Amino acid sequence: MPFHILPVGDADISELISIQNAAFASNPIDNAMFPTRSSDAVEAGSGPVSNVEIEDATAQKDGNAELIKEKSKEEDTSSTTEHQIAQLRKDMTTNEASRYIKCVDEDGQKIISWAKWEIYPSSRPETEWMKDTELEVEPGANKEYTEAFVRGLDDWKKKLFRGDPYCCE
Repeated sequence: MPFHILPVGDADISELISIQNAAFASNPIDNAMFPTRSSDAVEAGSGPVSNVEIEDATAQKDGNAELIKEKSKEEDTSSTTEHQIAQLRKDMTTNEASRYIKCVDEDGQKIISWAKWEIYPSSRPETEWMKDTELEVEPGANKEYTEAFVRGLDDWKKKLFRGDPYCCE
């Protein structure tokens, strides 16, 4: 089964988000940041334990099970997915450094995986590379944990890459 590396198009975005969520469904860091993303996998018995399940077990022990069951009904994974799609689309159309590719199975024309690269062919001024990542926390996310994680990544990027170009000559 031959594979092809192709550019990503707008029509691929929804499938890319599905692949991303499936790939990280059992990742403890991703699950801590985005507990509602894995609710479908949890229901199917293949994903991590969600915050709702942890809270549900605690509530049953404390006698508050009905309150927690109502909270779990309010979780809306569709708004989370819509947010992810909007963020990816925004990055694809506004971030000039972003390059998105997909690996496609030639036989079934199915996307197997995808990647994002940010390519900077020349040095950038410190005012640009010292900026923190713009963060729009999606619905259902653990905002405090997500912000701390992303800020930690920002700090490492600043230390390791600075404003140096990523391209070889």
